[in-house]
This record gives sequence, C-alpha cells and structure tokens, in this order.
Amino acid sequence: MTLFYVLFIYLNLIAIIKCIKYIVYLNLWIALGAVALTLNFYIITNESPNLNVLGFVFSSTLFTYNFQRLLKIRLKINLSGDRVEWILNHKVFVYTVTFISLMATFYFTYLFFESVWELFIISGIISFFYVWKIPFIKRYNLRDVPGVKIYLIAVVWVLICVLVPTILSELIEINWNTFLIALALFSFVVSITIPFDIRDIGLDEKSKKTIPQLIGVKRAVYLSIGLITFSQMLLQYLVSFNAGIWIFIPSAIFILFQSKKTQPELFFSGVVDGLLILQLGLLYMFN
Repeated sequence: MTLFYVLFIYLNLIAIIKCIKYIVYLNLWIALGAVALTLNFYIITNESPNLNVLGFVFSSTLFTYNFQRLLKIRLKINLSGDRVEWILNHKVFVYTVTFISLMATFYFTYLFFESVWELFIISGIISFFYVWKIPFIKRYNLRDVPGVKIYLIAVVWVLICVLVPTILSELIEINWNTFLIALALFSFVVSITIPFDIRDIGLDEKSKKTIPQLIGVKRAVYLSIGLITFSQMLLQYLVSFNAGIWIFIPSAIFILFQSKKTQPELFFSGVVDGLLILQLGLLYMFN
C-alpha cells in the first residue's frame, strides 16, 4: 500500500508540473498577471473594473508574449532551455492560442480604439520591434539597444494597465495621484523584470548593458528589492492602511532574494511573475 501511495503521489506531481508548464509556458500566467496589475489600479482608484479593458489586457498580453516567443524561435534567438523545448513540442497548440488571442485583441481594440488609439499604436510598435529588427537602424531590435529593454517593458505595461483604464473611465482624472500610481506600478514591473536579466546574464551580449551586467548580480537583486519596496510604499501612501501591502513586502523580498541565474525557468516565469497575482490577492483581501 505504501508503494501504491508513493506512486500515486508521484504521478500526481508529474500531472501538476505538466499543468503548471501549460499555464506558464503558454503565457497564460503572465497574461493573468497583467490583468492583476490592472485590477490593482482599479482597487487603488476605487473604480469598478471595466471588463472590456480587462479582456483587452489579457488577450493583448497573451498574444504579445506568445508572438515574441515564437518570433525569437523563428529568428533563432536563445534557442535553449526547457521553455523553448516545450514550445517546440506543442507548436501547433501555441500557434492556435496565439491566433485566438490576436482575434480577441482585435475585437477589444475595436471597442475603444477611437479613444486610446495613440496608446495602442505606441505600445504595439514597441512590442513588435522589441524582437523584430528595426529597418534602417543598424538592424537593431529594441531589446538590443543598450540599457533600455527593461524600461521599455515597464513603459508598455504602464500604458496598457494604467493609462488605458484611466482614459476610458469617466470617473478617474489624470492628476498627481495618477502619476504616483503609474510610478509605483512602473517600479514594480522593473523590479520583477530584473531577475530575468539575471537569468539571461550569460546569454545577453555585454553591449546590451543590462542592470546585472552594469552593477553585478548581487547589487541587481538589492535594487530589485528596493524598487518593489518603494512601489509598495507609494501604494500605501495612496490608499488607506492595507495589511496586505505589509504582508506582500517581506514575501516579495524573500522571493526576489532567491534570484540567481541557476534557478529553473519556472522560478522566473512562474514564481517571480506570480508576484503580480500575489499582490492583487493580498491587496484585495485586506482592502
């Protein structure tokens, strides 16, 4: 019986890991993280969520991340790792989900394109040329421009998760508080993106001048911790006392402190990106 239970637990663990890989490697997890960041914005501003905005955030994030990943594989950029192997083994499925998310993105974009078309175009150009070579500019893509790729990611997230819902809301005004919310969420995204640069420190050319390359892995971890703490202090300044923020800070510090290039892919794309959802859960629970 003991052997039976051990085998049962082992098979269940394998099934759970496979399920986690589907959610993470298919970019459903990061798409949910984008929705969580947008919901954080709605909680901070005491505004009811716009379901169409949430649908756009989810579908556009899902499409963008899958598209970039497939494009990297096509262009033979960083063709190693468990994630790449998983995508190659499920290529038809990934292409199908990417196409469906593109159609959903078109649908939600059509609903309010007239109001925020400038933001859509800016974020779309940045997302596309983040991987695709920019014509006539030394065949660079944006992620190859020294020292900027991490900030471009954060800018797109703020455009989509803060400015889009702000402009589409009839109750939220663009004022100093809006700027502080954007700064807090910008700092949050930069913070959880630094570990990915730590992961890629052996793959990125030194010319990219990523934060870990410039200041070292250890200091990059401390900077990541400092930024996420700063973002939470700003959020606490903007809302009434929320115990969830003070529970989140040590939890995030513990996770980010584990950042090292030897960690498996699921640590970065699963656990670190999961901080987006953890923040929402705690903020909502104690709101």
